[in-house]
Amino acid sequence: MSAKQLDTADAKALAFQTLSEDGLIDLFCALGVIAIGAGWAFDLVVLSVIVPPILIPFWMVARKRITEPRIGHVELREDTQMRLSMGLLWAALMGSAVLGVVAYYAFNAPGEVSMAVEELIPALPTLILAVMTFIGWLILRATRYIIYAMGLIFAGAEVFIQGWPPHMGFFIGAILPLVFGGLIFADFLRKNPVVDA
Repeated sequence: MSAKQLDTADAKALAFQTLSEDGLIDLFCALGVIAIGAGWAFDLVVLSVIVPPILIPFWMVARKRITEPRIGHVELREDTQMRLSMGLLWAALMGSAVLGVVAYYAFNAPGEVSMAVEELIPALPTLILAVMTFIGWLILRATRYIIYAMGLIFAGAEVFIQGWPPHMGFFIGAILPLVFGGLIFADFLRKNPVVDA
């Protein structure tokens, strides 16, 4: 019985690992964050709203064309897919809750508290992304996502301390996943050549 449970746990771990071992999800997330920052910086709402969701099917196509020919395809069980969906839902809900609390205090708190919260608002989007990245670590079980979350917290702190606009937090926060994702992707291609059948 215990051996069977161990085999199931190993299979689940392998399935999750295949989602992030090629570095593509890091790269596409970084591109999404950069798109949000660029939309904010240049007042192009279309970049911030439309580009990140559009990147999801592109990521799936890239996995099918680049990753699967090298390591195959692992189908996640329905309950595991549901857990992934619930994790993403919790990430969105937590981000919305934090945003709601800050907005409430910004508009309804006494003067000094309201001013302090208003100073925090430019850093808030980056900090929400940090929370979502931490949840991503819980879902994907890839330790580097903790590093990404810490990078986003650092970026948010810099935005707050330096008085920078919000898009600077996105640009700074995208650096680590872009660099690590690129290195992991290059290493993945080197270690997993396509084998002709």
